[in-house]
Amino acid sequence: QHHSKIRLSATTTEVTGTLDASAASGDAGDIEISATHVQIQRGARMLMGSTDASGRTGRLAIRASNLRVEAQGNADSHIDADTLSDALDTGDVTLHSVTGDLHVDAPVHWKRNTLTLTTPGSVHVDSIMTASGSAALDINHGEMPPAQAPTPAHGLNMGLSAEGFTGRVDFTDVVNQS
Repeated sequence: QHHSKIRLSATTTEVTGTLDASAASGDAGDIEISATHVQIQRGARMLMGSTDASGRTGRLAIRASNLRVEAQGNADSHIDADTLSDALDTGDVTLHSVTGDLHVDAPVHWKRNTLTLTTPGSVHVDSIMTASGSAALDINHGEMPPAQAPTPAHGLNMGLSAEGFTGRVDFTDVVNQS
């Protein structure tokens, strides 16, 4: 079985090209990006798929401070929303904001695989996330060491305006995986 791993670690890591851990046979590999500031730009590609029917798809894990999913790429740590949606087509994705909050500020959509959002603070959803098919979503928030226990303000926050919710998660045509 084939299983590769791509690891990027630095103070600042910017991805503008292709990281390919896919496999034509066997298991696909994993991609791990860990930095204080991670910038994954529009057009970047993370490939973790396996064309082998018995092979497992790989995983993308991004660890950074104050991580944002956005369309403009203005934050110190961000992943472009379209790039994230494309990555979810090839494997599971974990976004871990190791300090501060995690923000979803632009639409994300996926049909398969699991998106995991983890932060010691709050998860803020200020756009529409759409999961369909066999897609899954796992949200973990307020996971701080006991000495830094979260305040009641930590949690899952959906954007709200005078017109209604600007942030939400839609599950459409989701296949029960149990």
